[in-house]
Order: sequence, then structure tokens, then C-alpha cells
Amino acid sequence: MNEHTFDHFTRAMRQPASRRAIVGGIAATALGGSLFRAASASPSARAACMKAATAAAKTCRKGASTLKGKEKAAALKACQESFQAARVKCVSQPGGDTDGADG
Repeated sequence: MNEHTFDHFTRAMRQPASRRAIVGGIAATALGGSLFRAASASPSARAACMKAATAAAKTCRKGASTLKGKEKAAALKACQESFQAARVKCVSQPGGDTDGADG
């Protein structure tokens, strides 16, 4: 922050404000924070499905790690294919992205 911007900011903070303006600002901040928290606290069905699919894939890979050689490679491939199928199922749920793109 350059010197001019900082000086302008500190001068603006020294200006008196009415009690109504201060209470209104506090109320708006509290209301905005509570709305944001409520919206971000409830995960979507797609997110819950992806979490379950990821956990299942992790368990599958852990079980495959005890195998050796070609058996291990085949088991890991099966785990990956299973995860991809579960991912497609999650994405095609109502409310999820239908184009298959992440995000």
C-alpha cells in the first residue's frame, strides 16, 4: 500500500459516523456472514457422492497394495475404472454438472 492510499484510509477512519450508520454496518456484516456460513455449511449431493466414491477408491487401492506384480496392476486398474464409473454417476445426479467438467 503506498503512502497516499494509507493516509487517505486513515483519514477516512477518523471521520465521525452516526450511531445508525455504525449499527447498520454491523447488522449487514452479521447478516452477510450468517448467510454465507449457511450456504457453505451444506454440501451438495454431488459433493457427498464424490466423497464416498473417493473413500471407496482409497480403500480399494489400499487392498490392492498388498498384491504383487501383474495382480497388483490389474487390481489398481480395476480400482481406477470403478472410481471413474462412480464419478460419472455422481456428476450425472440432479444438481451436478452434466458436462463432466470439474468445478
